[in-house]
Amino acid sequence: MRLRADRVKVSVPATTMNLGPAFGSLGLALGRNDNATIRAVAGPSQVRIIDADTQSEPEYWLEPHRVERHLSIRALRLLLDHVGSPQVGVALTYRRGIPIDAGLGDREAQILVGLYGAWTLLGKPAQVSEEMLADLARHMRASPVRTFTATNGSLALGLPGGALDDTLADDAATDTETHPTKYLSFRPAAQVNPVVLVPGFVLPEEEAASILPRAVSFRRSAANAARSAALVPLITQDLPTEDDGEGGEWSRWRNLTVAATRDDIVTLHRQAFSPASVAMVNWLAGRGIAAFLSGAGPAVVCLWPPDPEQQRSIAKAGWRVLHTGVDVSGLTLDV
Repeated sequence: MRLRADRVKVSVPATTMNLGPAFGSLGLALGRNDNATIRAVAGPSQVRIIDADTQSEPEYWLEPHRVERHLSIRALRLLLDHVGSPQVGVALTYRRGIPIDAGLGDREAQILVGLYGAWTLLGKPAQVSEEMLADLARHMRASPVRTFTATNGSLALGLPGGALDDTLADDAATDTETHPTKYLSFRPAAQVNPVVLVPGFVLPEEEAASILPRAVSFRRSAANAARSAALVPLITQDLPTEDDGEGGEWSRWRNLTVAATRDDIVTLHRQAFSPASVAMVNWLAGRGIAAFLSGAGPAVVCLWPPDPEQQRSIAKAGWRVLHTGVDVSGLTLDV
């Protein structure tokens, strides 16, 4: 199998996951993207980073020994190897819009850029399905729910196809292949207008993944299951255009959504590791704003914007306020 094109542009949205209590099951695409241009070249590979998310070094070239370690390059080469295609030199320009190590899907975005970029360069052959691309992303340790959400946009619910038993890694992997996760897609209601709060510190994904409670009580599990069940109908329920004020339908919806995004398991456990993020979630909830850690954090997502005075207080505390909204398009390609 040989390349059919020599250039492709890929755009992948940020994602948030969990939405409070729905650990690993719910994903929401956000309107902030990584954009990349991939060119097949005859010479050595190069990676140019244009980072809209930093003030220190907004544009730079990766050193030659780091080029092949970039996740997009690794993902591209994985697919070319998988289909038996010859490897080529790659000129990658990566415009980063998703904050790094903040729990907003930057890893998944880089992997999807490489996989979908290679698929497009190959001419989107029929023998390479999007399910295959998702499997390869999972092979690179991308979150399946984030991967589906970033690819399709909007709100996604992942339904595991088999028994969840992580005590035996080999059995769990086999079960995932035999009974793949199925997904339901939803369009969030118009009043769901996410705002992302990014602190001045990061939490590397390898470290964040290990910060999980070892045991969970049945009572807390049941409470989280009930809140998770309430989340989807709440955030897909359209309200009247006009806010009817205190005591009306809007007020009731806000109060229920704040209650439904509360998490008594993972967020509580992470208080010792990321106290500023958990404190921010609690501060917002106390002011009637549905907020949660984005995945493992440390970024916090609000389902609607805090008022201007609250945003000024958040900024004074050293957090950046990003008005993202919901991305409904998902991953896009342009040759």
